[in-house]
This record gives sequence, C-alpha cells and structure tokens, in this order.
Amino acid sequence: MGFRKVRLFEITTEIGQDGYPVYGATPIRLQGTGTEEDFNSVSIKLTSVKKTKTLVADDKERVNEIEVGYDIELEVLGVDAGASEDAFGFVKDANGNIKEVVNGTKKKFGLFFEGKTASGTIFQKYLYKIQFVTPDTEQQADSGESVVTLMIIGKGEIITDTNGVQVKAYTIYSGNTGFVTGEPTEMYKEPVEEPEV
Repeated sequence: MGFRKVRLFEITTEIGQDGYPVYGATPIRLQGTGTEEDFNSVSIKLTSVKKTKTLVADDKERVNEIEVGYDIELEVLGVDAGASEDAFGFVKDANGNIKEVVNGTKKKFGLFFEGKTASGTIFQKYLYKIQFVTPDTEQQADSGESVVTLMIIGKGEIITDTNGVQVKAYTIYSGNTGFVTGEPTEMYKEPVEEPEV
C-alpha cells in the first residue's frame, strides 16, 4: 500500500461546538517546513484498542466488545527539530539544538496522510485526536546497506460529534468530494446538510 504526505494539525481546543476538535491553521510537516518534495513517510499501523466484558445471565454467556481508542505506529526516516518540539514536548534552543525534556508537555494533534489500496485506489485519511510518546532511539553502524528509521508511537482517541456518533477517522477516496489534490490545509469534517425550507 502506498503511504505518503503525513501532516499534523495541532489541536487548539479539544472539543469544538460540533464535537470535533478545533485545529491550528498551519499543518506541521515532520521533515520540516520547506517546500521540497516529501521524502520521509515509511509506514503507518493503526491498531484498535478494545475492551471486552463478559455477561452471564439465564445460563447464557454474552461477550460485549467496544472500541475505546487505537494505537499508532508511525515509521519515518526522521523528524525535524521544530517538529520534534511540537510532537514530543522537547525544547529547541537558540542554536537549533533539541533539549529532550523528560515528561515535557505534549500536544495533541489531528493527523492526515495519503495512502493507496492494493487495487490502486488512492485515499486520504484523517485521524482526529492523537498524542505521541517520546520515541526510543536506535542507531547502528553505516554498512552502506541498512537505513535507520524512527518509530513513533502514539495513542488515538475516539471523538463524539454533536449527533452522538463516535468517530475515529474519516477516509476520503480519490475522485470524491473532499479529496484534496494539493497540500492539505485543514482537517476534514462531514458537511452539515442544510435543513429544507
């Protein structure tokens, strides 16, 4: 599956009037703010976190399972100093170096990425409320063959809109209304239908 164009949108208000978070206007690129072509995103994995409760009554057993969130594994070639300040709660000094503050204040984000299914259908996915944990570091000698990547782990939350619908993500397919052909500038939300007069 294709995978590219990761963008983060900082959450400024966790719950807006429509139940969705309110986001900052400028997306954050993990590999910097330049206009150069993206070359960073390796893979992403989303794993549902579920709670299971077993109920027993009338000599029967019923298992109820609910999704309460999801885990994220995001593999990239690297994270720019400025982006690591936002994503991990680190502090960039006047020289552009990063002080890795332990238990620093971490921000929450909306996340956008573009992918491709095995059959070639291009889609864009919006994850509404995620937070990253401080990444572990692993380096190795340069053998000329291996590439060192960074695995970023995070947690995603489910949001509830004003209609009481729980939402984890939204997927927009190429050719459909809402598909972004250029740079994403905002998080997607389902259009509100105007009442008939």
